[in-house]
Amino acid sequence: MLIQFRFHPEKAVEAAAVLLKLHGKPMKYLGLLKMLYIADRVALKRMEQPITGDRCRWITGLY
Repeated sequence: MLIQFRFHPEKAVEAAAVLLKLHGKPMKYLGLLKMLYIADRVALKRMEQPITGDRCRWITGLY
């Protein structure tokens, strides 16, 4: 099942800034991407929409 949301680059940058601030020290790029991915999945589950609005293929039943 493909769910499409409109991508919001401003929200993606803000979310990355929050994660970097909470981490408190420099973070590798891949680590930041993984944290953004997880945050988007949690937001999708709780609020039924991702933080960034990025397009992903969500498979029903697999979380």
